[in-house]
Amino acid sequence: MKAIIVGCGRLGSLVALSLQERGYEVCVVDKDGDAFSRLGKGFSGETIVGSGLDETVLQSAGIREADIFMALTGNDNYNIMSAQIAKACFSVPRSIARVDDPVKAGIFKEVGIETICLTSIGLNLIIEMISAGSTTP
Repeated sequence: MKAIIVGCGRLGSLVALSLQERGYEVCVVDKDGDAFSRLGKGFSGETIVGSGLDETVLQSAGIREADIFMALTGNDNYNIMSAQIAKACFSVPRSIARVDDPVKAGIFKEVGIETICLTSIGLNLIIEMISAGSTTP
């Protein structure tokens, strides 16, 4: 299975390393070449300095053979656009975008972009923690 990850921040690097451990062929794209240091020396996947919005960069990353594409930067609009390019232009079977804005997450789920909304996930966990410690129903 081939995975392309755009964004090598905390989340992107952890996902890349986790997928590599699971046997995925992983390519990470980031605008900042220094970001790849988060992957450590044990990372055997490919790294490409460039934009996840640039079709030439995505082709160099092997997007035509990708089974899954993930846009995991800290920029909602960038992630959504990048994931949409992967889905619409290259027909990647699964395209996931990290989105912090719950409203945007809902809109893009409706057009076939899978979203991970860390704000909603955090809210749900906080409510569960509060409820678990509550003495009232």
